[in-house]
Amino acid sequence: MKGEYHEKTNYKVLKIANIFINIVIAVIVISTIIAIGLSVTQSHLALTNQVGNGIVFDINIPEKLLHSPAFIGLTVIVSVLWIALLVWVKMFFQNIIDNRIFTQDNVKLARYVEYNFIALAFLDSWFQSLCSGSEVLNLVNVAYLVAAFVVWVFSMILKEANIIAEENEFTI
Repeated sequence: MKGEYHEKTNYKVLKIANIFINIVIAVIVISTIIAIGLSVTQSHLALTNQVGNGIVFDINIPEKLLHSPAFIGLTVIVSVLWIALLVWVKMFFQNIIDNRIFTQDNVKLARYVEYNFIALAFLDSWFQSLCSGSEVLNLVNVAYLVAAFVVWVFSMILKEANIIAEENEFTI
């Protein structure tokens, strides 16, 4: 009985995580739309209160870069990569909730996440260095590469676990 309660609690946590992922995806979509709108229309966002004291949110991005199609495209690509990453994690969580753990689908999802981390290692690093206004372009974010390696190892373990699960299924 205790194990059953523990499993239901874990599934509740995964369901809550899926709801949280939906919220994060919505925030990414909204912030990307706002960022594109601001980059197309103005170089900085200035809000002024009624007394006249202004609150200014200044962006370090050079104005020439801010309005370039390449920068806007990079913004969209990085946002799409993050959304895809979250969708794949959500799909993996849903598979666990549905008790589909040792499946080829989960191995594929892990591989997609791995490839996504590799892409983010470069593109997000470039995006962050451009947004900081730095004249030095960071080539790669090693943390994403480490995450990709960890997910790759996980996918290999999951793949082997699938083989063992299939062998056990035939044995029974």
